[in-house]
Amino acid sequence: MFPTAVLPIPGTVAGSRGAAPFLRSDGGIPPGDPPFCLGDALPASGGAVLLKIPPKESVASPPRCGSLVPTFEIMNKPKIIAYLKPSCGWSQGVRAIMRKYDLPFEDRDIINDPLQRQEMIQKSGQMLSPCVEVDGRMLPDISGEEVEAYLLANRLVGTTEKEADAPTNQPCAHEMPQSAPLAFRR
Repeated sequence: MFPTAVLPIPGTVAGSRGAAPFLRSDGGIPPGDPPFCLGDALPASGGAVLLKIPPKESVASPPRCGSLVPTFEIMNKPKIIAYLKPSCGWSQGVRAIMRKYDLPFEDRDIINDPLQRQEMIQKSGQMLSPCVEVDGRMLPDISGEEVEAYLLANRLVGTTEKEADAPTNQPCAHEMPQSAPLAFRR
């Protein structure tokens, strides 16, 4: 898997050559050499773009300062609306995945805001939660584990070594099955 770098879009880089635009607002790269080198400072501005950097062995010769390798892949962060309960295990799993991949999302409380619950039912066609809308596509009655699989399968995020900070496939504590004592007959 390629390492990733987060770059602002649209924006500028400030380096030894001064500040200049490096990505167009449509995500394209302006003609000519991009005006940045390894070590240039990148300001925080606009949205973010992930650049997947190919390993050195996949490049015929190392890229020179200010050049891009054609195998770069630009990924915009998806727009995510999550219809969640404040303290549900399934909802906490979805939140854990959002934190794991550092994804911004709208956390809509379907317990304390009846309008949000109604919107979730209308968009998903069912009443179970959590429901997560990713770039306009509704994923109804989904666990954090399933959200992660969807994001990876659709290349909306790259793999990471970071672990989720909560279980991603677990119900609320009161919904967990209770173990019953074993009774043997003679």
